[in-house]
Amino acid sequence: MPLLNQVMIKYKQQIVPFMQSILMQLTDAVLNFVNSLPTQIASQILRISTSQIQQYNLQQPLNIQSILPHVQTYLVQDENSEITPDTQLVLDIQFMYKSYFQFLLNVVNNDLMDIIAMQQTNDIYKIYFTLLQGAQQGQPDTSKSCFQCIRKFINFFVNKPDMGNFVNYTIENVVPCCMDMLFNQAIDLNDAQQVLVLNELAQCLIMLYNKFGDEFIKYLEMSCLPSFNLSPQVIQELFQVIKSNNPKGLKTVKEMIQPKTKK
Repeated sequence: MPLLNQVMIKYKQQIVPFMQSILMQLTDAVLNFVNSLPTQIASQILRISTSQIQQYNLQQPLNIQSILPHVQTYLVQDENSEITPDTQLVLDIQFMYKSYFQFLLNVVNNDLMDIIAMQQTNDIYKIYFTLLQGAQQGQPDTSKSCFQCIRKFINFFVNKPDMGNFVNYTIENVVPCCMDMLFNQAIDLNDAQQVLVLNELAQCLIMLYNKFGDEFIKYLEMSCLPSFNLSPQVIQELFQVIKSNNPKGLKTVKEMIQPKTKK
């Protein structure tokens, strides 16, 4: 396996067409059967597959559907899961998990949302769902990437007539995800990476306010926030952060319900 990886790197330019045509299909097959492979082989394959996804993911034609989430790797297992007693395979699965979201971030940051839009509607929602899951369950760097992707999805699909249910899906899933992370999950406010996640979360809420205005604030006030039993001061501070386009201010909101611990 190491020799194969060296050959692929050395002859990168020559094998691009080959990688484009079969890499994703091979990766798809590996992910389906990785848990039944011997640990050492599975670890090597996962490592090589991940590195090649990162190297070739923006080459055309890009087949998003071939890397859609697999039950055993993305939808059920997250990067904190104990998938197997073998530590190295756990690390490889975690690496693949991170690389999946990095792949999507590369796509949305390189003006390739049209490629995602060409997929079947159900597949688009599958991708969107995994971003929500990654935002909630991932490590800070993964969570940050997922929120960045979520904003791109919102901006691109919110006015698409063929995605008529997208607004409702976003309000019913993205907003509760944000509020649960903000008010129910512990965040280390001394950790710069976790604070950056908080900023990304805030930017999602601000984007929704910019698109839906006071209707969004009304939804938060009447339908979403009551279940969190927040004080009026916290609610008003949250609204001020959203309306004033001040994502860094969300840290103040968090401090009001979770005092900053001393270093």
